[in-house]
Amino acid sequence: MPATVFDQAQVEAYRNDGYLLLRDAFDDAALQPVRDAIDAEVDQLADRFHREGKVSSRYADEPFNRRLVLLCEEAGEQVKIWELRTRASVTPALYDFVRHPALLDLLTALLGPEVAWTGSFAVRIKLPETEETAFPWHQDTQYYGNPTQHLHVISVWIPLVDVDEHNGCMHLLAGSHKWGLLDGARDDQRVVRMFEDVEQRSKPVVLPMRRGGLLAFSNLTCHASMMNTTNEMRWSVDLRYVVPEAAAARSEDERHGYATIYDHYRMRPITVASRDPDQVVPWDQIRNLVS
Repeated sequence: MPATVFDQAQVEAYRNDGYLLLRDAFDDAALQPVRDAIDAEVDQLADRFHREGKVSSRYADEPFNRRLVLLCEEAGEQVKIWELRTRASVTPALYDFVRHPALLDLLTALLGPEVAWTGSFAVRIKLPETEETAFPWHQDTQYYGNPTQHLHVISVWIPLVDVDEHNGCMHLLAGSHKWGLLDGARDDQRVVRMFEDVEQRSKPVVLPMRRGGLLAFSNLTCHASMMNTTNEMRWSVDLRYVVPEAAAARSEDERHGYATIYDHYRMRPITVASRDPDQVVPWDQIRNLVS
């Protein structure tokens, strides 16, 4: 896939709105390693459920967007998120996805020439009619830890199926990254809930997307995803990026921010783009860096 050239208008749109949407960033071939990794996780879960007598079938012939639904329904189990970074450390194709040209073109336009992957490779699993997989309004810094408000962390959200208002597409509040860190706290399910009705400040932007689209947004951008009301799975993956600490101007606040994000991910970000090619970490070296 050819490199994408980002013009100044797109960069300014991100700076003004706190997000940037690319409609067709990845083709199916680019997404296949991620789907293969998910299939491997579903295989393991199906084997465990079957071994424990929770399901009568492994549903191996069911399609991608239905198999896990059927397994969870029969087993009476919930699944919310899988983290693939350990798989990326043993699967070159997954690490290649983390530094796919479409991603690095975007990230260098928004962060500059020095880019590091935080280690997040989260598969978001939105089961049908399940309140637990809906995410109310929040800012990602509220999950990372308050000191990260002093960093620019970019979340990249990629749907693996088509998404709309029915199955849980993203909702954002344009410009909300300029409001600073808002008050909120985790509930007993560890889900952040904000203390104010942020929709009174700004009208939500609803973003239906096709699989392979890409949504980038700031760690201070307010966003949410609602309940999946279809009978199929909503699959998506998100990755997080930041300027490597060594390349950043480090104020005391920024140092606290980096320390906090290290604690959150239990690893130091891995450099995936740099002016100095020797600083870019190859796949065969990440195994000792990924926690």
